[in-house]
Amino acid sequence: MSRYRVPVHDTPADSSSHAATVKVFAKTTSLWQLVLAWQGLPILAGAVVQSFLMAGTSLKPLIPLAVLFVPLWLALTFQVARRRWLKAAPEALHFPRVFGGTRTIDYGDIAGIDALAQGTVALVLKDGQRLRFQSFDPQELERFLEVVLERARLQPMDVARVMGRAGTRSAQKTERRVGVLMFALGLVFTGISAVFLPMRISFLLKADRAHGTVVRSIARTTRGNAHSYAAVVTFTAPTGETFFAESYPHSTELTAGTPQDVLYAPGNPANNLVDDFGSKYALCVLALLGPVLLVVSGRMVFRNPR
Repeated sequence: MSRYRVPVHDTPADSSSHAATVKVFAKTTSLWQLVLAWQGLPILAGAVVQSFLMAGTSLKPLIPLAVLFVPLWLALTFQVARRRWLKAAPEALHFPRVFGGTRTIDYGDIAGIDALAQGTVALVLKDGQRLRFQSFDPQELERFLEVVLERARLQPMDVARVMGRAGTRSAQKTERRVGVLMFALGLVFTGISAVFLPMRISFLLKADRAHGTVVRSIARTTRGNAHSYAAVVTFTAPTGETFFAESYPHSTELTAGTPQDVLYAPGNPANNLVDDFGSKYALCVLALLGPVLLVVSGRMVFRNPR
């Protein structure tokens, strides 16, 4: 990532400074703020659901809250992700705030401009603050930067370096399409994890343990003739009834007669799983792919021009 600082000019501003207000439509929030907005409320909601599950309380009281939660969640995400107008007025620069209103910045308070990536720049203030924004319109951004540089008495900068070479546009669009697909998959995995993880954690915290025995292994063939084996375990509940549990597939086969513990829901031995790492945590690990995909694909989607 190329980065450079535009130094302060030593001479007064040109008398031909633009008198009109120049605007640019840009995204002023960072990727981590977007991920926090998208993930924060689901994580909070998951904690509430988990507390209800651990207490054995019915989830029906949460239905009205869920009706309010979904639009609030979407509205917050939209508010953080949407683009806003930055205005370079003759007297000052107006930088929009995330939740409404604008911040007025005197041109004399601007110490420089950093070029972070294609279409992404940061205004560096004399107090050390960095106000980052990203525009997807090269001409609009070029015009805006020229006016800001002139009014702030900064040396002219190579705007083409900020926007990147035109030859990279096709690759950027392809990358963005892939990013959109990955982002959609991330949303699906995130939704599944928001429901599944609290239930699985609640089960593991409250489960009773029984000593069982492997009765057989079920062989499964995948592509390339690779084999995996799911162990079938039998165990006896406190009521004297016999139940069966099937493990998550392993690369090695467990022989019949091997001791194997089983976890089951109190009062419901039919709701069980084999007490091994794969059976307990494999789906939990897969559920975590959602946030990872959102972070990775988010950079691909939101940093490149449309």
